Amino acid sequence: MTRLFLVSYFIFLTLYSCASPSQQKNEPFDQLIFDDGTPVRFSDFTKDYKIVSFYFSSCKSYCLRINEKIRALHLRYLDNKKISFYSMSVDPSFDTAEVSREYAQEWRKNEKSWRFITGESQSIFNTVKNYFKVPGGGKPFAHSSKAIVYYQGKRIGTYSLFKEAQYLELQNKLDGI
Repeated sequence: MTRLFLVSYFIFLTLYSCASPSQQKNEPFDQLIFDDGTPVRFSDFTKDYKIVSFYFSSCKSYCLRINEKIRALHLRYLDNKKISFYSMSVDPSFDTAEVSREYAQEWRKNEKSWRFITGESQSIFNTVKNYFKVPGGGKPFAHSSKAIVYYQGKRIGTYSLFKEAQYLELQNKLDGI
């Protein structure tokens, strides 16, 4: 019986250690949710093209400009099922799922192709800093005019939404998809 337990235990350890981090744990997305309340999973970022931006709903200047640029892209690529947009709140204590859902309704045309993310504060900040590698670590009220592009879970580009040449470069990249 002890031998069977030990063999089973070593098989488990071997399989677990061979699994990718996303299979072992949902980090860095633990405690993050979409505006509809469903949990964010690492696998959400491993399919097709994802364009990630950052905002907070109580911002009445910079974030509005960010979301205007993302909305223009969202509308331009609305029929392209290979492209999705994710906007992550950097003020999750205010931007609950309900607040994010209401805010999202003002901006997006299709909720499946533009998702808004919120969640537990520390998880947001760790994700912004460690996974998305945004300077400032996503501290509350931090801004980033960057759109980060992922393809099948790998970062393939970062573009400033406010620098016209980079914004056009992003559009050209997405036009080719």
